[in-house]
Amino acid sequence: MRDGTEVDDPRFGRLELFDPDSRGWQIRSVLDDPGANLRSAAGRYFIPGPTLDQDQEGQCVSEAIHDARNGSPDRTKPTVTAFEERQRVYHALQHLDPWGGCYQGPRCQIEPSPAAYDGTAVLTGGMYGIERGWWDEVRWIGAGSGRLEDDLIDTHRTIGGIIYGIPWLEGMYETTPSGLVEVTGTKVGGHAIHGWEWAPRQRMRHHWVGTKPGVWCHNSWGPGYGIKRRGVSGCGFVPLDDLLGLLERDGEGMVPLCRN
Repeated sequence: MRDGTEVDDPRFGRLELFDPDSRGWQIRSVLDDPGANLRSAAGRYFIPGPTLDQDQEGQCVSEAIHDARNGSPDRTKPTVTAFEERQRVYHALQHLDPWGGCYQGPRCQIEPSPAAYDGTAVLTGGMYGIERGWWDEVRWIGAGSGRLEDDLIDTHRTIGGIIYGIPWLEGMYETTPSGLVEVTGTKVGGHAIHGWEWAPRQRMRHHWVGTKPGVWCHNSWGPGYGIKRRGVSGCGFVPLDDLLGLLERDGEGMVPLCRN
């Protein structure tokens, strides 16, 4: 990858880009201000759009922002964005990020580069969404607030979904039959994924006694990943403690927002 990361699976296309200025855009200021006049781009109560499949392309950031855009209120049929369009957006994102070049390398008609690279940054996806009018601004959980856990929970509970850019570990390639994402093993890359539902008391009889809090995420690896949740395939449950651990390992959570 362009950032020097070596991965065996090209689907891991989340590149780290921690811009000091953007990290000042805290979600906490929205959470603490009843008059902020901002809402989730997809709404607080929504179902994910159709399960996307990025195939073997490093366009997970494009997939995640499309999933956030495609979500809709319950009982409303979500929109469908074709693979070719999502790939076109991925290509556009690579020409917006600060690294130069793209996955097409010397074949690119926009900006040919000697070597091709995969991936882009979650921040770039957020900025593209603003440019296209999909949302008005983006905010970040944890950034500057020192309250990562509170920001995560309060955002999911009161605003809506979060686009996560996180390290991906070996044990996360598949979920268990019940949909649990097992956060185990060594790091195999970086991935962008849309967390769309907060579950404060999730039961999984074969994994723990009682309940645990966590987030249901919608992946972009087609219907073969995870399980169906509310009629939508491609979902996996990440326990809160595990998700916080991933975020603390150079992860990030971006919240797309629209003005009321």
